[in-house]
Amino acid sequence: MDSLRLLSEFIHNNNVIDGKPSETVDVIYKLLTTTKRITPAFEAKYPSVAGQYAAYAWMVERVRITDGITFNDVRAIHYKLDRNREDRGAIRTESKIVRAYECPDPVGLGDVVKKFDYLLTLCDGIIQSGDVAANNYFWYVHNVFECMQPFRSDNGRVGRLMFNMLRLRHFMDISNFDVDTVTYYNAIESFHSVFGSRYAYKPEGNRKLGTGKL
Repeated sequence: MDSLRLLSEFIHNNNVIDGKPSETVDVIYKLLTTTKRITPAFEAKYPSVAGQYAAYAWMVERVRITDGITFNDVRAIHYKLDRNREDRGAIRTESKIVRAYECPDPVGLGDVVKKFDYLLTLCDGIIQSGDVAANNYFWYVHNVFECMQPFRSDNGRVGRLMFNMLRLRHFMDISNFDVDTVTYYNAIESFHSVFGSRYAYKPEGNRKLGTGKL
């Protein structure tokens, strides 16, 4: 499949999943095939395309030179995606509730991020088990990220970009995320019970991190 067509589908779907305005796949594809670089005028007219395209272009280059993906790379994705936000790439400092579950307390979020960083270090090893096992593990990492919600905004789109960065790192085509939105969010909510026992704060005692194994 045409790689730019696949990217166009992903950019469109990545917006739609979060209920954000999006250009059609055909419009995005035309933009990507005719635009040589992201100009201020382009970004002002097509913000839902420009940030994701900039993040994707950075990801493609990054996976060629890095020894392994880390949380700092995920922060860079957020920085590229939300280039007009003053707090882009910054860890949130306030409580956050997403749909039916509460995200980790910002007081201990740094420790949760460290655990997440460890999960990323395992990605290069898991690929030896084959594409199916690797993709399943990347979904696991994606779900942890979405339950963690480290940024104030755009964790959904960043998490899906991160998922595709992991696939690019291992020479796999990106996913276009043509998924049923209800099923997608229900899967993340179901995963939250596992996340809570392994990564989030225990509600009792002195609020230490859960001790479940990674």
